Amino acid sequence: MADTPLPPGFTAQKLDQARRAFESVLGTSKVFFEELDRTSYLDKFAVNDDAHHPAGAVAPTTVEEVQAVVKIANQYLLPLWPISRGKNLGYGGTAPLLAGSVVLDLSGMKKIEFDEQFGTVVVEPGVSFYDLYDYIKAHDLPFWLSTPGNSWGSVMGNAL
Repeated sequence: MADTPLPPGFTAQKLDQARRAFESVLGTSKVFFEELDRTSYLDKFAVNDDAHHPAGAVAPTTVEEVQAVVKIANQYLLPLWPISRGKNLGYGGTAPLLAGSVVLDLSGMKKIEFDEQFGTVVVEPGVSFYDLYDYIKAHDLPFWLSTPGNSWGSVMGNAL
């Protein structure tokens, strides 16, 4: 982690402690601090943009895991950069505003709940327009989904 971007006031040792704390609640498969992992969270359209490189990323898949991640980040005063799918290019992508932030990747949270009485859905942050469209078709619901051109984008990310 020698070349890892650090948030202001952070040491590599403190970041490593936070990483280990994330791994203790998420496991190693949902914690990404290696250089190759971090490239997934860079702005693909910016050239030589070192000012927006993350220190790493965490990818919780449950509400309880998100709560644990936020608690750890608060304990270490570590800035988080939440993304739903990181595809909303108009409002910002995966690259954090503050270099050294940890990306809170919510793309694995894909639950959809349908209220039959009111015809509404509740979606988790990782649900794409494709996912919602497939859900409507699979459940033979009498609704039409108007999707944007970037149907791979997040319903929630485009709604906020």
